[in-house]
Amino acid sequence: MKNLIVFLASMIFLTMTLKAQSAFPLKDLTVGNRFVYEYYYRELYPSPPPLSRPPALDSNYRYYDHVLRDTLINTRRYGVVFHSFDSSITLERSDDTTVYVWNNGVEKPLYRWNMKNGDSIDVNLLGFRYQ
Repeated sequence: MKNLIVFLASMIFLTMTLKAQSAFPLKDLTVGNRFVYEYYYRELYPSPPPLSRPPALDSNYRYYDHVLRDTLINTRRYGVVFHSFDSSITLERSDDTTVYVWNNGVEKPLYRWNMKNGDSIDVNLLGFRYQ
């Protein structure tokens, strides 16, 4: 009897149609949103440490991205994002797998979560600023 119940329950579970959730943007660039990032850094000194410094320097860094406004470029909505880390402003848009940045008249992927072996991404995006 127990085996019959387990068999029926597994058949019901296996024959159910599963529905995937609808895709949301990877980064919600609605005006006013703020993304806070924090990381921990520990700098170790040689032994014995210099007299002017402790044996280890622990630091917590926190910075944020703030969506100031939005704009349309080629019928696509981009968020104007302020980065407190380096006080820069970028134009970004997002879909369910990729965050894009508008740089010098070209849209480039900033991060992509569906990459496969052999895919590449331009890492020379750092250091540009929105004018």
